[in-house]
Amino acid sequence: MNVIDTIILLFSSKQVQNSISLKNTSIKIISCSNDIIPALKEKNVEFSILGDYYSSPINYSEFTREWMDNWVYYKDGTKYAFLDVFSSDIGNLWWYIDIEVSNLLGSLVRTISEINRVLEEEEPKKVILCDDNLERIQIIKEICQRKQIPIQILGKPSRYQELKNLIHLAIADIWRPVRYRRIRRWCKNKQKELNKDHNLKYLNNNLEKGIFLTHPPHWRPTVDPAKGIRNENFHFSLIYDEMKKNSIQVIDMHTVSRIGRSSRVIKEMEDSPQEIPIIFLQTYFSGSSFPYSISSKIIEKQILKFFDNHTFSEKLIYQGLSLHKQVLHTVQRFFRINIPFVLLTINNALQMVLKERPSFIFLINEYSLHERAVIFAAKSKGIPCYAMQHGLISKDSRGYAIKSLQTTVADIELPPRANKTLLYGKGFSEVLLKHGSYSPNEIEIVGSPFWEKVEVFKSQYDPVLTRKRLKLPEKSKIILYTMQNLPDGSNSLVNQLIIDTFLNLGRKDFFLLIKVHPVDNIENYFHLIPPHRSDIGIIKDEALGEMLSISSVLITAYSTTVFDAAIMSIPSITVTASHSIINSFFYDSNISFNADNSNLGTLLLRILEKEDNDAFNEQRERIKNKYAAGLDLKSLNRIWSIIQESLNKKSDGSL
Repeated sequence: MNVIDTIILLFSSKQVQNSISLKNTSIKIISCSNDIIPALKEKNVEFSILGDYYSSPINYSEFTREWMDNWVYYKDGTKYAFLDVFSSDIGNLWWYIDIEVSNLLGSLVRTISEINRVLEEEEPKKVILCDDNLERIQIIKEICQRKQIPIQILGKPSRYQELKNLIHLAIADIWRPVRYRRIRRWCKNKQKELNKDHNLKYLNNNLEKGIFLTHPPHWRPTVDPAKGIRNENFHFSLIYDEMKKNSIQVIDMHTVSRIGRSSRVIKEMEDSPQEIPIIFLQTYFSGSSFPYSISSKIIEKQILKFFDNHTFSEKLIYQGLSLHKQVLHTVQRFFRINIPFVLLTINNALQMVLKERPSFIFLINEYSLHERAVIFAAKSKGIPCYAMQHGLISKDSRGYAIKSLQTTVADIELPPRANKTLLYGKGFSEVLLKHGSYSPNEIEIVGSPFWEKVEVFKSQYDPVLTRKRLKLPEKSKIILYTMQNLPDGSNSLVNQLIIDTFLNLGRKDFFLLIKVHPVDNIENYFHLIPPHRSDIGIIKDEALGEMLSISSVLITAYSTTVFDAAIMSIPSITVTASHSIINSFFYDSNISFNADNSNLGTLLLRILEKEDNDAFNEQRERIKNKYAAGLDLKSLNRIWSIIQESLNKKSDGSL
């Protein structure tokens, strides 16, 4: 057994070659960043992974939320809660940065915990730190000094880091309003074009108006012209149809963050058979952006004063280490860039609500900035909002399962939340009631319009033609891997694990089909396919249902595609590549086969040879009974009944 004298903590990809050159039997390399792993594997170097030093996952986000709940400050002798410092003349703005602050603290806490665990377990005589991040270097250096372990720094953080930060913030101050004006000008010009032709055809002002905010745009309904089959998120296509059937004028509201991407999306929408008027949130801006710059400076100064407070700095200590400086720097950058943006977004939403006066607003989710701003504005004017469940809801979901922090301001709603959150099944309702701050009257179980129609859609696909179109082998068993942006950043680990496992199986009758997530760029993943391999393919803009119709098994890490697959009678494997909280939902719910690097290959063979059919049938029934509202073909009726109830209240004046 080799004795480890030195460990190399590798954070910087620039230092991979240096760390490899130092490697010998008494030196252990520990990869501290998932992005570095492919480079180390390419060099065929033995290494460990920082996250593997924990025997069980830790929910750092939950930990930091409980920590923040105890933060207070004093003003004129009066005690105030942490959230009160975010108050402004339009309300409390904590809701737009709650997840970011929690994640920032969680990242720092995780780094400290993992480094401490490594040093305790390995007991090195020396540490070599390969890093370019000055703030992280200071933390790890202090940890080693406290344990009296010599540390050598290989990274070269710039001596002018502070000056660079100031220049970056100054450039952001100049560029931000220029960028906002460009986006607003583009939106106004595009809106004029749409109003002349597209919107004029489909807008009927004599009907009740419902605004659908389905941002981000890749979730909008699209249609395969060759087959007339709707792709990707079927929910909204079906809900659109239900609203139109009941004489509701649906308006599709678009929010623009990148002009290039929005141009492509709008073109696709115009070419689609969906006869829906399109509007842009940014066209409702009223007045000059100057007052918002002034307001944001006042709020920023107020918040930074709080973070720089001596009493508060004493609270930012974890395992004896002060995090105050690191938090202050990050928070300053974040607020400088984002406070003006959130103020402008709220203004846009308020002006939109006042001008359009919709009867209701329907959202794809309720936890990102644009959605929360629209809910904030709409509810202030008495307009009901309904949000369809977006993705998985587990106890670790950053957008849903969060308990509100304490505030001394009475009757404040943090974050802004839809009047009703419409869920797929009772299992998700249980999570929100237990781990979130939802009340029963804010939740409605409606089911999934798409899952109920799976059998109908499935019958429209011809597996033989699909294989031929995609140039897939006629008789190979297809293993479909649906990618996902993982909240713990372990994407590269999961990708590598799945591909390595597939290659190690060495089966010529298997084919690995990788489906890139809709928000990702497919070109970023072509490098995953080894040269001269014809049994691995990569796709993006193909309908999920069609891809499942040709698949024998689904692999994913954290995705609702597990439910789609089960309803189409296809077993799923949920994979984790390191100790992580992201898979806890699947481990707790027992609705899929769970795997890591120790058993993924074995599980794949068992499932493909149909040795686990009984277990899969139990999983499928569990999904149908607990997470899919019975699949009784009544989900659209339930959604319409909820909206109709608010329309009735509006007509009799009780809303």
